[in-house]
Amino acid sequence: MTVGLQVGEDVPLPRSMTLRAYRVTLVAGTVTPHDHRALRWVGADDLASVDWVPADRGWLPNLAAMLRSGQV
Repeated sequence: MTVGLQVGEDVPLPRSMTLRAYRVTLVAGTVTPHDHRALRWVGADDLASVDWVPADRGWLPNLAAMLRSGQV
């Protein structure tokens, strides 16, 4: 995998933690979940169908724009 640009802004969390999301490109291998039970690919029009945790919802406009522009 290669890590690209940050998606959206930092999200402050309790206990002085910060949540960040980045654009990642899979260049080889397969993706497996480590911190979640499952993964799935969704397009910009499918983002609203996902049961997002509150901290992740702030990134949705940025993520949708990236998906629609073909930057992902």
